[in-house]
Amino acid sequence: MYDRHLRFTLILLIVIAQTFCADILPRVGVTSGAIAWRLARFRNYSEFRTASGASNFTRMKELVSMDKVVAYDNDGNMIFSREDMPPVYLDNQSDFLILRDGFAYFYLDYGFASQPLFLQLFSKDGVRTGEKLTMAECHQFSVVGSRSSENTLLIAWIESRNSTIELSYRLVDSGGRFLTSPILLDSVIWNESVDMFSLSTSSVVNGGFLINWVGLDETTQQFVIKSAYIAAQHPTTYAGPAILADHQDTGFLRLLSCGGIQVDEGHTCLYEHWGSISGSMVERATYMLTFAYTGSVRSAPILLDRSIVDSSTARFPKVAATLPYGGLLLSDPQNHTVSLIDGQEARFLQGDIGTSISILPNNTVLSLNQSSGAWSVVEGWSVVSTNIPKTLPESKYDNNPIITSTFPSIGSVVSISTNNLSITFLQNPQGYLQSTGKLAIYRSRDPYHPRQIIPVSEGVVAHDFQAQILPSTLNSPDSEYFVVVDPGAFIASAGNPVPGIPPNVWKFRTQKDTESVYFQIRLSSPGDSMANLADELQSFLPIAESGRLRAKLLRTEDSLDVYQVKIGGGENVQRSAMNLYADFRVMLEHKEISILSFGNATRLIDAQYGATMEADVVWHYPAHLAIIGAAAILLVFYAFCRYRYPSARNSMVIVTGLCAYSFVVSTLFVLVSSEEVKQLQMIASILYILPYVLNMILVLGIIVRQVSGNAMFYVWLSNRTFVTTIVTLISASNPALLTLLSSRIFGIDWLDAPVSEGFHKRVIYAIMVNVVTKDVPFLVIQSLFRKLYGYFKIIPYLCLVSCVVNILMGITLCAYHFWYRPKGLMALRNSSDSLSSSPSAHQKHSSRVSSFY
Repeated sequence: MYDRHLRFTLILLIVIAQTFCADILPRVGVTSGAIAWRLARFRNYSEFRTASGASNFTRMKELVSMDKVVAYDNDGNMIFSREDMPPVYLDNQSDFLILRDGFAYFYLDYGFASQPLFLQLFSKDGVRTGEKLTMAECHQFSVVGSRSSENTLLIAWIESRNSTIELSYRLVDSGGRFLTSPILLDSVIWNESVDMFSLSTSSVVNGGFLINWVGLDETTQQFVIKSAYIAAQHPTTYAGPAILADHQDTGFLRLLSCGGIQVDEGHTCLYEHWGSISGSMVERATYMLTFAYTGSVRSAPILLDRSIVDSSTARFPKVAATLPYGGLLLSDPQNHTVSLIDGQEARFLQGDIGTSISILPNNTVLSLNQSSGAWSVVEGWSVVSTNIPKTLPESKYDNNPIITSTFPSIGSVVSISTNNLSITFLQNPQGYLQSTGKLAIYRSRDPYHPRQIIPVSEGVVAHDFQAQILPSTLNSPDSEYFVVVDPGAFIASAGNPVPGIPPNVWKFRTQKDTESVYFQIRLSSPGDSMANLADELQSFLPIAESGRLRAKLLRTEDSLDVYQVKIGGGENVQRSAMNLYADFRVMLEHKEISILSFGNATRLIDAQYGATMEADVVWHYPAHLAIIGAAAILLVFYAFCRYRYPSARNSMVIVTGLCAYSFVVSTLFVLVSSEEVKQLQMIASILYILPYVLNMILVLGIIVRQVSGNAMFYVWLSNRTFVTTIVTLISASNPALLTLLSSRIFGIDWLDAPVSEGFHKRVIYAIMVNVVTKDVPFLVIQSLFRKLYGYFKIIPYLCLVSCVVNILMGITLCAYHFWYRPKGLMALRNSSDSLSSSPSAHQKHSSRVSSFY
């Protein structure tokens, strides 16, 4: 019966993360976005177009049927569909908002002479809840929800009153109940502005509201763009009106869109200026205005484009919107162009976006078009999805690109002893100002009671935020926690509040606490009472399971004994080892008033020394990754040298790298780590110096033996004295480096010493002496360090690895020289007759036997 033509009049995306930022308590309700389309239906569309005009309004109403509304989630699944919605006649005469328990539908009903603004509430599945409510009588309105309280909405409207056109606003709750009386903002409104997009409301991150509108300057009677800010704490007062822009001519202004930008630019308005040229020809210019939410202008209006159009045919207004990942989107349906505006730069994008758009939090734009799209809404209309390029980095924090990273990171697993958190912001030269908000840490199983509140220190400017976590905050093993950051807790350099992090976004877990804990304490007066140390700690903590706590003497520092305490873990224990350790630290910090001061042994524990948890680097994977990475780089470099310098003894690349690594870590151990265990400091120094002296004697002996018994080497040495001196000196760290003289490493021609067979044999003997006098004793020292210190630190661990590698390298070189190489030479001599007819094969086999070292 109805004409199958459908007139699309409104599309509005409302996502809970954009419309409402929940307060520090998570809410139950709609957790994903909703997209609502309202479509006008006609009994006879052709006759309706013919009857358009104020004089035919009655006939137009007869030709219009009830509107249809369809709602989808972000994935294209239909939520509900209704065909009994009151018809509206302009795109700005209805609006959808998402609420905690459903939808709010605001609309102007022209079936009444007074043009009332109605509110109809719907449940999440599209069922009407209650009767429609009258909000105001007006020509035009705009409505927005608070970003800090999902129960507060702001309505602004333009109405005729006392022969003037006035702009007023009021606050209502999500049930339509008035929270404030109507508050007059401006009474200097051009009476024809009701036919334009001249009114815009937007929410501010800190919970306040911003109202922008086109008005008149009382002095010049020319059009201006005005702004007023309503603070969440004082909704009955406002800052402004402030004049943001004016044009000293007779043209009129039309707002396209006003809203907040995620980054430091603050808030922005895109508007058109229409200036008359002649007849119906007008100059149509688009401007961008950026300003702080308080109304202070940050920049003069920026001209984006200008064109001459025929006002009688320019029926489609431009569509503009701010983007979650920076910049603005400007679509011109009449010219079929789409622009992305980043700062003052505009670039055209491919695609054709319709007259109404919806922007998802990930920067995807949805629009209705009469072409194929992501999914079909009704016959002839489909949703087209356009991915707009991001001008800011991708964000995991509820699509908030201001926050680039956090510690703990999202999805990480941390120890229950973690005592700090941090936030890193998008870098800008001015940094971010800490405001008056807070952070709150929750356990996911109890999302209504914060484990810890972290206030923000007002007035501090920084590029990141650091805070301490109390020992009692993350005290539940294998549990999930999340952190909530208040919107507006931080302020950008322009004075604009920064978005926060809502509940259940910044989530992480604590480790399963079945492992044992090792820590060290120091006793201020050693004595026989130490025999009771473990028993007293077991009783004072207390620990129900017998034998879980053990203590043993590690070393003596400054005549004081350092003990290692172990608290055993396990599945079936009343309290985890980490919890018991945290309790002991608190008791030690307040030793004078805790039970520790009453034990014969525990009263001697040095509170200033503390209880240092052992963090054995053997199980610390970054150290292993560093070793593996260095080895990989060395092997890649070795492969490159084999390819680039095939005639060189390229195995020396690996030998040189390992010797350099051994020299560095052993030197660091003697200079740094040996001081941490006084008993090892002297012996480590002796065992560090003695091998160098012995190696130098052996190396010099090898050189002297070559000079006296090898005339060719003597001649070579006469021309390479400086090179020989350098190689001899560095060979004191490891005699293996002496073979650099004949290696031609890296293709260096002057490393071609004509050494004899005895030279290599003597070098092997020197390597064996170095292993016995240096590497094996240092390996023993590292074991003693682990025993006395309780655990490995990074330098001793790397030194341990170096000793093991050097011992294995020495064994390998000895095995090659005394077993594999002679065996290969014997095979070569036995097959000399058969190879005599094939010189190339002989040369190849000989090279294979002698090229290793």
